Amino acid sequence: MCGLVSEKAARETGLAAGTPVAGGLCDVAACCIGTGVTSPDKMCMVAGTWSINEFLSKKPIASKQLFQNALYCMDDYWMILENSMTSASNLEWFVKNLMGHEKHDAEEQGGSVFQTVDAMVSAIAPEDCPVIFLPFLFGTNVNADAKACFLGISGMHTKAHLLRAVYEGVAFSHRTHMENLLRFRERPSGIRISGGAARSRVWVQIFADVFQIPVEVSAGKELGTMGAAMCAGIASGVFDDFLQAVDVFSKVAYTCIPNPETAQIYEDKFRLYSKLSTQLDETWKDWGKIFSK
Repeated sequence: MCGLVSEKAARETGLAAGTPVAGGLCDVAACCIGTGVTSPDKMCMVAGTWSINEFLSKKPIASKQLFQNALYCMDDYWMILENSMTSASNLEWFVKNLMGHEKHDAEEQGGSVFQTVDAMVSAIAPEDCPVIFLPFLFGTNVNADAKACFLGISGMHTKAHLLRAVYEGVAFSHRTHMENLLRFRERPSGIRISGGAARSRVWVQIFADVFQIPVEVSAGKELGTMGAAMCAGIASGVFDDFLQAVDVFSKVAYTCIPNPETAQIYEDKFRLYSKLSTQLDETWKDWGKIFSK
């Protein structure tokens, strides 16, 4: 606890004098503890504006091959992270720019365009979608010059194929980060997910199938806020520690179990995605020479 709301602060803010003031934590740590990750057994993934992928370690890992080490909110733990701006914000861009009619129709019927998106993605099997999407609209985890693109489109493909490619491309980008993290630890028993993509059961299943690891979705919304609330509860004496707070707050709504029948097709597509991500380097260099003038 940092202190209490003073009389002066109470007059200026409307908060009650004497209210405990708790120290918070960064959004990445807040989401991690909010999903209930309290040991190295489970990994955590945030699929929102950023692709955030992390695990807990008893000690920092000094390696230039890792994106970041950061202190965790639980004593004796560090977060080991791999991050990039290659996650669910790619879908938001697609919906905003290419799905105006679907959005209007869904809202007219009292629904959400993202329900429409899920239905369109579900209608296409992974083996029937040869389109690969590089989710680099806002950043990249392979080459600073790389741009987003769809590869493998033909005249037979529809908007549904492109949407499935977006879902899969984002999952492949997360897997790129996860594979780097797994160089420093064993495979986890499960992955706890939060962020916008966690609201889509279809997308979460794709993550599970791409990783071939169970993916658990926590109950509730705004899990980062929940993590901050845990800090407040501990600071004010409601909880003894984060283990107790997680036991009260953090519940798993459902778990998507990986489908072994999709393992090979996703393995093949991920290897193709990885190859395309790196073999276009010279193209992006030429692109920059032309369009940066």
